[in-house]
Amino acid sequence: MLLFRIAEDRIEVARGVDHVSTPEVLGFIPSSSRSIPDDLKDSCSNEEFLQLSDWLGELAIFELETNHLDYTSAFMQLPQMLADSDLWFSTTENKMAQFHALRIAFAMRDLEQVIEDISDRFTYDVLPAQVSPRGNLDRVTGEMVTGWAARPGSSDSLVIRFTINDEIEFKILADHPRPDVMEKGIHKNGRCGFRLKVPDLATGDRVRAFIEPDEIELLNSPAICGAN
Repeated sequence: MLLFRIAEDRIEVARGVDHVSTPEVLGFIPSSSRSIPDDLKDSCSNEEFLQLSDWLGELAIFELETNHLDYTSAFMQLPQMLADSDLWFSTTENKMAQFHALRIAFAMRDLEQVIEDISDRFTYDVLPAQVSPRGNLDRVTGEMVTGWAARPGSSDSLVIRFTINDEIEFKILADHPRPDVMEKGIHKNGRCGFRLKVPDLATGDRVRAFIEPDEIELLNSPAICGAN
């Protein structure tokens, strides 16, 4: 079983061992990139590497949730804010997330009542929040590259640019159904996944993925084909 400890500049990854009080530290993931270093990949078994990749994907979704709540709060989109906080509270298993979401939900209900009481005294325009797109490079195995990319709160499908060994390029539209991302409230209709078939992809090839035109690199990118 893998254990994770999040610090300000890195994520510590350790292996929990039965009847041993001190976990075995396997390596660290830089918080700035969230890509898995080669030495950490070498320290993990196949099962542990898959668990680590899945956990990073879940962490990316969690961060998108919190960013989306921050943006909606900043721009006073109260109905959307309240719906998001309720959804977050009802779907997440993270106790800290539940605590914050519950506080947000109650606070926003009170604030909505205050604004309703004084809304007839003034008018105002609210500009839509410009939320940066995010996503995750889930797997690079054999002939398939999979993952997702979304602009939180939008139903748009984004264009993803891939590079193989920093040379060969592919572009596809991320419009494959991802109900898990939609259920988290990140994408409105869930058509934000991608499944890129690369017949000549070989073990050891380095795959990177970027959201166009912003050139934002996905979490877990770059990834090595056939790693572990």
